[in-house]
Amino acid sequence: MSMRVAAVQFFRDDKNQELNFTRAEQFLKQAAEQDVDLVVFPEYFLSLPWVPLADPVPRFSALAKQYGVDIVTGSYNIEEDGKRYNEAAYIDKDGTVLIKYRKNHLWLAERGHNTPGKGFPTAVNRFGIRVGLLICWDLAFADGFTEMALNQGAQLIVVPAWWSFDDAGTVGMGHDKNSEIHLVDSMCVSRAFEFEVAVVFANTAAAPRDEEVSCDRGSVEIGHSQMALPFKGCVARAAHQHEQLLIHDLPIATITKDAETSYEIRSDFDIKMGKKQKL
Repeated sequence: MSMRVAAVQFFRDDKNQELNFTRAEQFLKQAAEQDVDLVVFPEYFLSLPWVPLADPVPRFSALAKQYGVDIVTGSYNIEEDGKRYNEAAYIDKDGTVLIKYRKNHLWLAERGHNTPGKGFPTAVNRFGIRVGLLICWDLAFADGFTEMALNQGAQLIVVPAWWSFDDAGTVGMGHDKNSEIHLVDSMCVSRAFEFEVAVVFANTAAAPRDEEVSCDRGSVEIGHSQMALPFKGCVARAAHQHEQLLIHDLPIATITKDAETSYEIRSDFDIKMGKKQKL
C-alpha cells in the first residue's frame, strides 16, 4: 500500500500572513481533489520568523478535517516559558496532532534568537507508517535520523525547509553558486539510502511562477522540494525555484522493509547497541 504525498513548494508573501493561509488552503483543496494522503508545507512559509504569528495548529487541524488529509504544518515560532522554538506538527486527517517537533539544529541566523529543541519524537500514522519530523538544517546531521529510524523504527522522515542559495555564504558561492542545490539533492538521497527511509523535503519557493524568479529578493530560495527512497534515490523533484504542488505515490512500507532485507542496517544497529544478539 502506497501513501500519496504532496510537498508544497510555497512562495511566502512576507507582508500578508492571512493571504499565505488562504493560499495554503487552496493547495490543500488541490491535493484533496487528487486523492493525496499527506500534504507537507515548508519551514516558516506563513510568516517571517521575526514577525509574530498566532499558533497555526488549531487552524490546520480544522483544515485537515475539512479536506480529509494529513498535514505537516511547515514550521512556525512558538513561545514557551520565555523561550522561542522553531516548531512543526504532524496532524492526522481527523485533526489530531500526532507529533510536535522542535528544531534541534538551529541555522546560524537562528542562534541567539531561538532555543534548540530536545529529542526526536515519532508516531504511527493511519497507514501504519512510523513518521518523524526534522526541520531544514537538521537534514545535515545524522543524529535525528539515527534516533528516529534506527532507534524508533521510523520509515518516513519529513523535512520542512527554508533553504536558500546564500546559505553557502560568499565563500561557498565563490566555489559554486549552486552549492546548496548540490547539498540538498545529495543529502536527501543519501539519508534515504543510509537509514532505509523515505525522505520528503518541502522547501520554500523564490516566486509564484518561473518568469517571476528574481535575484532582487534578499534571500533567494533554491526550491528543489523532493522525495527520495531506498534503492530508487530521488523519485520526484521540483528542480526549479517557483511554486509547485509536487505529488508522488510512495510505497513506504514495502520499500523500507525490502531495504532492511537487502542491507540489514537496522539489524546491525540493534546488534551494535546490544538490543539483540548476532546470529
